[in-house]
This record gives sequence, structure tokens and C-alpha cells, in this order.
Amino acid sequence: DWSPEQVSGKLEITISHERIYQPIWADKQCGGTLYQHLRHSNKKRKTRYGSKDKRGQIRNRISIDERPEIVAQKTRIGDWERGLNENTNGLIRQYFTKGSSFENITDDAVEAVMHKLNHRPRKTLNFRTPHEVFFAEKEKEAA
Repeated sequence: DWSPEQVSGKLEITISHERIYQPIWADKQCGGTLYQHLRHSNKKRKTRYGSKDKRGQIRNRISIDERPEIVAQKTRIGDWERGLNENTNGLIRQYFTKGSSFENITDDAVEAVMHKLNHRPRKTLNFRTPHEVFFAEKEKEAA
């Protein structure tokens, strides 16, 4: 359930995403299921060329490039959590699709997803997992 960037980062090798995908797509053509572990395995690709962007436009919007410098420091509550929450929600929706009821999800299913997400390498952590980072800090505190 990792991206090609996470695979190459965790393995500490430089490899193109195309090279990583080649055996996955070959496996799919032979009836394999490796492709199901891709983040976007079920999404249809959209053709963006030749079509106008039909999304709504925000009036008088201010570019993200014009945000105050203090926001980049992420020292205030709210400066760091917005993007983190959006990203985490997206990762969770990979396992529990939009529109599904959380009333029917078992504690075991939640635990399984939590384990996958906490053991998934993150670029912002130099391709270490949240689990690795958290427990490395705990070991330092105990020493």
C-alpha cells in the first residue's frame, strides 16, 4: 500500500516509478492482485487535456505563497494540523471508502488500518515510519 516514492525512499535506492510499476502491471495481466495494493488501484484516470476546468473559483482568494512566514514555522496550533488532517483523512479513505458507514466497521478493522498507516514510510520523516520515529523517541527518553 505504498507509493513508488515510498518504496524507493525506504529501500534507499533511486528507481523510477515506471520501473516499479512494470512488474505490478505484468502481474495484473496474468491475473495477479499486486495492483490492489496501489493507493489508487480502483480510480479511473481522467483525461485533463482539451477540457476546461469546471471546478468553482474562489473570489478574492489569496495565494498560498502569500501566507505569513510564521505559518512555515508551524509553531502555532492550526499551522501544522490542517494539511496533516487532510492527508490522514485521504489515507483512511483508501481503506474505508467515501460514503461507507463507520457504524459497521469493527475495532479489528480499525486496528488493522491503524497498523498499516503507522508502519507506512513518510517522506517528511525521511522515509521512516511514524512507528519507528515514535519508538525511537521513547527509547531516548527511557535511556
